[in-house]
Amino acid sequence: MKFEFTGLSPNTRRAYAAAWHKFSEWCTKHSRMPLPATEQTLVNYVAFLSADTNCSPSTARVSLAALRWMHRRGARVLWEGGDRLEMALKALEQHRADSGHRPKPARVFSAKQAELLLEEADADGYRSSALIALMLYTGVRIGELLSLQVSDISQEKGVPVLRIAGRGRKRRSLPVIPAVYVRLERYLSSYPHGGPLFVIRPPSLPNL
Repeated sequence: MKFEFTGLSPNTRRAYAAAWHKFSEWCTKHSRMPLPATEQTLVNYVAFLSADTNCSPSTARVSLAALRWMHRRGARVLWEGGDRLEMALKALEQHRADSGHRPKPARVFSAKQAELLLEEADADGYRSSALIALMLYTGVRIGELLSLQVSDISQEKGVPVLRIAGRGRKRRSLPVIPAVYVRLERYLSSYPHGGPLFVIRPPSLPNL
């Protein structure tokens, strides 16, 4: 099948094409249909990746991000990844940790992997774009981000900051770089609201 890679950088196109080629070869070998792939097929593929000692959990997630893009944006068919697929990914992460392959906290993703994840999030909508950008470039845990309020965004001496609540309810101010703040502003401008910063996506705004 021929895909349209509109809006993707050359590096991302090559990475997505490579991920699709590897997945397609695996599907052919195991008599699976690659498009649309069932969740069981995707879960089995993650199990295959877990047997590859050179495949880290972050690499597996980037591969699945590529396959998700191929389904939803490239071929415009249903992506069936769900809770079982996420559980399989978490099992892969636990397996790597138990095997002594725990990733260093400071560099979970390479620069290229971060770029691919951010491009996928940008394509998914403003909320995903802002949330993933904050996770990648601030190091704040997902639980802390999801507990943020809109009022936790402020300016200190002209620099945008987030006020993060840590353990013991202690708060710290975290500077937000321009590339991330642009995505955060775009999200808030598209859906002005108060209260929790990252609300559940309203059904009336499917690409928020």
